Amino acid sequence: MNWMDKINEIKNNGPSIADEKEQWEKPSIYKVPSQVTDLNKKAYKPQVISFGPYHNGEENLKLMEEHKYRALVRFLKRCEKSIELLYQRLDIVAQKLKDSYNLLDSIWTNDTP
Repeated sequence: MNWMDKINEIKNNGPSIADEKEQWEKPSIYKVPSQVTDLNKKAYKPQVISFGPYHNGEENLKLMEEHKYRALVRFLKRCEKSIELLYQRLDIVAQKLKDSYNLLDSIWTNDTP
């Protein structure tokens, strides 16, 4: 079988567009399994700053929390938008963002401002 026949076979027997769309709606941000992280713990842990819920609040990352607030204030000034507007816009997509995470702790799924 030549390579074009192989591609056509995959195309004809693979998932439908609807199936692919459904797959993309499922969580896409995962915790790295311990079998992988145990190989090199430092490679899979944030060293300076966390972004997202999985490592939030870890002691070695707390020094950068203040810088996150300053970065947000600078962003709001540069785009000349209010924090209230940013919150409103994020609120529209918040559930979809939360659903992107696999095994998200309930502290994040039930949070309120």
